[in-house]
Amino acid sequence: MDKPIILHENEYTEEDLEKLKQGKVWKFKDIFESQLTELFEIDNAHLIGKDEYQGKLENFLKEYMQANAELKGDYVYYPWSGLLVHLIGQKDLHTLRTNRTNNLITREEQEVLSKFTCGVAGLSFGNGIALSLVYSGASSIIKIADTDIFETTNLNRVRVGLSSVNEPKTVVTVREIYEINPYAIVDVFDQGLTEENLDDFINGTNKLNAVFDVVDDFSMKVRIRLAAKKAQIPVIMLTSLEDSILVDVERFDLDPDADIFHGLLGSVTDDLLNKRMTEEDKARYAMAIVGPETVSYRNLLSLSNIGKSLVSRPHLYGTVSIVCGLAAYIVKRIALGEEMPSMRRHLKFNEIMDIAPNKEDTAENRSKIMQELMKRGSE
Repeated sequence: MDKPIILHENEYTEEDLEKLKQGKVWKFKDIFESQLTELFEIDNAHLIGKDEYQGKLENFLKEYMQANAELKGDYVYYPWSGLLVHLIGQKDLHTLRTNRTNNLITREEQEVLSKFTCGVAGLSFGNGIALSLVYSGASSIIKIADTDIFETTNLNRVRVGLSSVNEPKTVVTVREIYEINPYAIVDVFDQGLTEENLDDFINGTNKLNAVFDVVDDFSMKVRIRLAAKKAQIPVIMLTSLEDSILVDVERFDLDPDADIFHGLLGSVTDDLLNKRMTEEDKARYAMAIVGPETVSYRNLLSLSNIGKSLVSRPHLYGTVSIVCGLAAYIVKRIALGEEMPSMRRHLKFNEIMDIAPNKEDTAENRSKIMQELMKRGSE
């Protein structure tokens, strides 16, 4: 898996740097001095706009740049893009990356967040969840799992470009993480989650503090929760439902005896884990988890057309982007010990904004589609 090459200050020579530059560097970007300026501003906010500011800034930069400036700071080389970046070191970069969260999140809280290790299983809009955590300064150690590639149809809800089409989701996601934070530790499970590697994902090196379930495989959803119960860590599942979101938080860290899926499926049986499921089985279990009352008319209409005019359940980018923001919010609450109990909450945008739902989204229309789906499942 691609990783950046990092030359750390005081650990490389002029020859090491020259050797790196003579490799496959296609573009060089030097942001070291501008980042030093940002650090000076942070430490001297009281001087901004005053006469002495510029002189003190110049003296500060001179102290760093006058002798062997080329050997100050770190160099990060991204082999997938050929980009070499000259920048400040890990600690100072963390200061800059999290400065604009002060005091919404204190520096002490930010340190706690950075050490809160999350796993993201499934990287369709799980890609956005992982990046939301990294942008927020959470999970400097993160685990990601998927076995699929990005397809063009994913671009309706995932912030990747056409150059990512046919690329493994893990490869694209890990590159994006390193381009935000080259010092991140990313454990990659590029075969997806399996019975064999699930324990390593949850409990192996860099044990998880929480796991996001963004997988489609129903039996794996069950296994993730059983493993999380045993490890006593939370499971978070955020379901995009047209113009609403189902927030599902299971705090097995607070109540390891809680039933998985809030008891909606009853006891877990061998059938749920091992039987070969038909499409009707999958639809029935999915509806039991999500709840028919949460699914809009157009979502139900889409489900009725899968295998006919549609190949899979549709999503909207606007809704998915809110999912990603909620992911960072929930992790912050859990990591900082704030109130975040086990819950199922259906967040309907029209109700939050106190406006009418879509005209066609009526109980009568939903009931009609549900009857058709039930009839189709029994045939």
